[in-house]
Amino acid sequence: MQPPPPPNVSSDALDIEGIRFDVPPTAAASLASGFLQDLIADGHLSPDMSYLVCNPNKLRRARQDAMVSARDLDQGTHQGTKIVGLGYDGRKDKTRAMVPDSYGKLYPRLIREEHASVTEEPSGRYLWHFVPEDPVPPEKTAFKVAQALYDLLVTYDSTDSLIVLQGDSTRANTGWKGGTHAHLEKMLGRKLFWSICVLHTNELPLRHLITSIDGPTSSDTGFTGPVCSLLSSVNEMQYNAEFRVVPGGEDLTEIPEWLTTAQSLVYMWTRKHGLTGKELNTLEILVKYCLQVYFKLYYDIKVHHRLEDGPKHILTQLRVMRSQPKKVQTAVTFNVRTGAWFAHSECVLLSLMASQSEDDRRFAVTQILKLRAGEEYGDTSVRPRITPKLNLSATSLQTLISWQPSQVHEPAFTCSLSGDQIQEILVKPYEVPELSIHTQSTERVVKQVTEAAAAVVGQQDRDGFIRARAHHRETIPCFRSKKDMDTF
Repeated sequence: MQPPPPPNVSSDALDIEGIRFDVPPTAAASLASGFLQDLIADGHLSPDMSYLVCNPNKLRRARQDAMVSARDLDQGTHQGTKIVGLGYDGRKDKTRAMVPDSYGKLYPRLIREEHASVTEEPSGRYLWHFVPEDPVPPEKTAFKVAQALYDLLVTYDSTDSLIVLQGDSTRANTGWKGGTHAHLEKMLGRKLFWSICVLHTNELPLRHLITSIDGPTSSDTGFTGPVCSLLSSVNEMQYNAEFRVVPGGEDLTEIPEWLTTAQSLVYMWTRKHGLTGKELNTLEILVKYCLQVYFKLYYDIKVHHRLEDGPKHILTQLRVMRSQPKKVQTAVTFNVRTGAWFAHSECVLLSLMASQSEDDRRFAVTQILKLRAGEEYGDTSVRPRITPKLNLSATSLQTLISWQPSQVHEPAFTCSLSGDQIQEILVKPYEVPELSIHTQSTERVVKQVTEAAAAVVGQQDRDGFIRARAHHRETIPCFRSKKDMDTF
């Protein structure tokens, strides 16, 4: 007697689990078939059902259906949602693709492809990703990215609601003439509040200090100097119980995380590294900078990451930098100046208006009313977004920049407030919307896009893969212990 054909059993849960943990359909089907055999062997199923197997082709179809359902669900859920904040970042990923040969036949290949990831802020949720179009000279890639962001805003009917644009400090993003931020402002016909990632700008002075006193970096080998070239082997170094204590400077804000290069430098200091003379002095300078400047800022930014906190971190950076040797100050000052995006007058005024100090709020209100010159509302037109020169000796927000009339602009947040509403800030601090000064939510989405690029072929499938994973995480958490299961 021939066994009956395998039953048409639903595989929805199995295909979603496969998407979340990136298990190929063939492997997932094999695991499921093995589990069925275990159930038969343990007596939970009849031996007559030994013909049961899981069909990998069925899993593939169910996987496609799950990704389409995830896209449809998100479209329905977020339809009519107005976007007030947008974050974006790009990365070249190893991407699965079907590439034609000389005869036009398609073959699976891995290619390098640029993907731009977009998040809705302040929630940090994945919004979309795209492959930037090739620019047509004299256009640049930044223009094409801005065009794609604008089209996305049109899709969500949010060209009038967007107020904050987040990104890192690369020139392609922040160039005041040809950067993506500037292009998008021109397309919208109004200015936006630029939230440039301060965690990113905090990295640049350390990198430049390493280059200045230890040696340049190489795209092939990374650090090349005598000190930082040892970082790759720092975990193998023997502990040195007699290492000399280095003062840490100001107290750090408590946060349960460590870092990469900076952590490794400090770690090396406590090991038998074999450095002497000039190289040992270089390591000590770098370690002191990490402990007294880099870590201090990193922890402060992670804990205090609202928009009004941005200018305050610049004040902190200037204060702790002044305690460093002249050699260090000379090496990092240029990067501190160029990375001080939150020293722009719009950012400083926003911080002053949110201050608990009545004197700070009065200063900000006076500046804004002076800018308006009798007009009821603020000027929302696009302006050259050039950061004013920093006062390196500043000890307060009011003295951080020079406040020359031609360089002062009202924050985009308050331009829609009437003169009377601006005056009310004298009595009650302005409540700044809860948006962040770093882009870690966008970086998490960049990682998700990278994982999707390695798992499925095509932009639509990548999009569905990411959304299906997100839905599964919200529905079923990842259990790592019995305690997790008991609390679910």
